[in-house]
Formats: sequence, structure tokens, C-alpha cells
Amino acid sequence: MKELKTPVFIGVIVVVVVVVGYLLLKTAGGPPEPTIPPGQTIQNPLGANAPSGPPGGPQGMPAPGTAIPGRGMGPSRNAPIPKK
Repeated sequence: MKELKTPVFIGVIVVVVVVVGYLLLKTAGGPPEPTIPPGQTIQNPLGANAPSGPPGGPQGMPAPGTAIPGRGMGPSRNAPIPKK
């Protein structure tokens, strides 16, 4: 019986070493490559049917220079005006 235990013990050790080595090699390659979901491309990451906002920026924000027509750049309303 002692003659049978030694080869079985060595065989179990070899199998454990092979399995551990396989798992280490499989996970040592790093994270998997990312995949692009359907309907998206590198050039269009939001997809072909991405919602577009109104022209000129987000809703409720006027385009630059159009908040008060004709006024242009200047101090904000109720800002203190320095005296010379």
C-alpha cells in the first residue's frame, strides 16, 4: 500500500501545479479588451441615434452676447460702478 501512495501523492501535486499554473497564465494577460456596444463607433461614442441639444448650447442658456440685445459686454446689472 505504501508503494501506491507515493505515485498518487506525486500525481496529485503535479495536477495541482498544472492547474495553478494554467490559472495564473490565464489571468496574467491583463484585463480583456473593451468591446464597443452595438450602434456605437469610436468616432460616434454616443451612438447614431444620440439626442442632440438645441443649437447654441444647453436649454435655458442664451448664446453669448444675446442675453440683453444691443447691450454687448459690460458690467452686470446692479454692479457697482467705480468712480474715477
